[in-house]
Amino acid sequence: MKPVQPYLLGTLEPAAAAAFEDKYFADDLLFAELQRTEERLITHYLEGRLSSGDRKLFEARYLRIPELREKLEQVRALHKPRSWTHYRLVWAAAAAALVLVTASTLLYWTQKSPTVLTAQNRPPFVPPLSDRPAAAVRPVELRLAPLLTKDAAVTINKLPAPSAATPVDVTLELPPHFLIDRAKVTIQRLDANGAGQSVWEGTAVPSGAARTRQPKRIGGSEEEAGNLRTVVLPPGLLTRADYLLNLKTPDGGVIASYYFRVTEAH
Repeated sequence: MKPVQPYLLGTLEPAAAAAFEDKYFADDLLFAELQRTEERLITHYLEGRLSSGDRKLFEARYLRIPELREKLEQVRALHKPRSWTHYRLVWAAAAAALVLVTASTLLYWTQKSPTVLTAQNRPPFVPPLSDRPAAAVRPVELRLAPLLTKDAAVTINKLPAPSAATPVDVTLELPPHFLIDRAKVTIQRLDANGAGQSVWEGTAVPSGAARTRQPKRIGGSEEEAGNLRTVVLPPGLLTRADYLLNLKTPDGGVIASYYFRVTEAH
């Protein structure tokens, strides 16, 4: 026996009601039967033909739920005893109200008995795009030796302009007797007349303490020097121009100077 009237009167268990809903949403014939049964149920109520038990169940739903009560009043206004023809036009609105009530019932029971997430059924966490760490940009390296004139240095020490997102590791060669661990670095951009404009200041540290990766090497000597310092330049700093880098003591004295040229990107 199909549980159509028990479903309409709200006497089905939640699991059985949910299963029935799945069936009539997918079966046009069953849905049509549901319409006819509800029409007949309302008509019998209006005509006083329901049993006392069914009447109490009907009133518990159709008099207490605003959407169903409105549907009942619409049918009452059109109802003629033993005739369904006059109120069939209100079925579309009634069906919408029934779906709303059904959805509310399912939400109630879902909240009452929530699914417990375990290590087996918990979905993987996917952070929002805005919270995901950006992929590391592989830096380029420029290695410089001091004591070169500008003309000689910019011929040897060339660096294709890096992208605006690419940092630059600059390795500075020093004499072995240089013992200061941290030194001040200043960089000037040189104009056509050799005049400099300060563009950056920072700190150089011993290369062994600073380098934890193996970036691509561009320019400079491949021979290992006995004393190296490293300074990491931020992305977007170097554009096409000639530059002068000064390595200084903490009190501002110049230890060594390095010229280099940034050319057009390849």
